[in-house]
Amino acid sequence: MTTERARTPYLLRYPGFRRAFTTMAAAGALWVRGTEELTTFSTAAPLDVPGRPVPVPTPGHTHGHCALHLPERGTLIAGDAVVTFNPYTGRSGPQIVSAAATANSAAALSSLSAVAESRAQTVLPGHGAAWHQGAEEIAARAREAGPS
Repeated sequence: MTTERARTPYLLRYPGFRRAFTTMAAAGALWVRGTEELTTFSTAAPLDVPGRPVPVPTPGHTHGHCALHLPERGTLIAGDAVVTFNPYTGRSGPQIVSAAATANSAAALSSLSAVAESRAQTVLPGHGAAWHQGAEEIAARAREAGPS
């Protein structure tokens, strides 16, 4: 995965990330191989899987990142499009993940519009607690927080 910044400055500046990084490394996270086979899907229709989630393109964290919207449940599985805890800085609250784990922070901030447009009441981020104050509010607060 390409990222905007190296992890080293975060390791030096944020003691909490040092602990998390050490734990991840010990578990083998630094040596995970990517997938060799890809299956594409359309973002124009629900996926033919249980729950029939609607893909919501949210590039930024990775170039092909997608959130999954479950409109009947009022829920958006945001993944790392928006988080309520940033493991790199230790900061809580709505935000995008730090540049050490983001391919393009400007794109990630722009993708917050797609998060908001889902109008989901509950947002399930990739890191941190579930958000129950609506997709529009989490997106607004993450924009205010800006990149890190």
